[in-house]
Amino acid sequence: MAIFKPEMAPGFLEKVDSGGRKGKFESWTSVDFCPSERYLSTTWPFGQIAKELPVSKIPDIYHRQAEILKALAHPTRLFVTSLLSKGPLCVCEITERIGDDVSTVSKHLSIMRSAGIVSSEKKGLQVIYRLETPCVTKFFSCTLNVIKSKNADQTRVLALTRP
Repeated sequence: MAIFKPEMAPGFLEKVDSGGRKGKFESWTSVDFCPSERYLSTTWPFGQIAKELPVSKIPDIYHRQAEILKALAHPTRLFVTSLLSKGPLCVCEITERIGDDVSTVSKHLSIMRSAGIVSSEKKGLQVIYRLETPCVTKFFSCTLNVIKSKNADQTRVLALTRP
C-alpha cells in the first residue's frame, strides 16, 4: 500500500521496485481517496511500492470548501444552482431548461447532491430538487465583480495600445 498526495499526477510519482530501483510510475490497479486524511492510497502492480509522502498541513476546512467549489465549477451546475435559487424543480423541468439529456443532468445533480448543495425528494415518479444552501448564490455576485474588473482592466490595456 502506498500513499501520495492527490494533487500529484501519476506520471510524476516515483516508484521503487522490489530491487530498489527508482522510476516513473505510469498506472495503478486501484485508487481510494480519503478526503479527511488528504491522501490517495493505491495498490501497486507487481509488488512495487512507493515511498510515503507527508500529509498536507493545510487545514481540513479548506479541503472541504474546495470540494464544494469543485461541485459548482461547471457552467451547467452554476445554471442549475441559479434555477433552483428561484424554487424547487423536478429533473424534467431542469432538463428542459438546460437543453441536455436526462442522464447528463442527473450526473450534474448527483455531484451537487454529494457536495450538499442540493437535496432531492421523490414525489411519485418525479424527483424534485431544491437548493439546500441558498447562500452559494452570493458567490455569483462575487464572480460577476471579478469578471467586470477583469474586463475593465482589459479595456484599459486596449486603450493604451491603440495609437
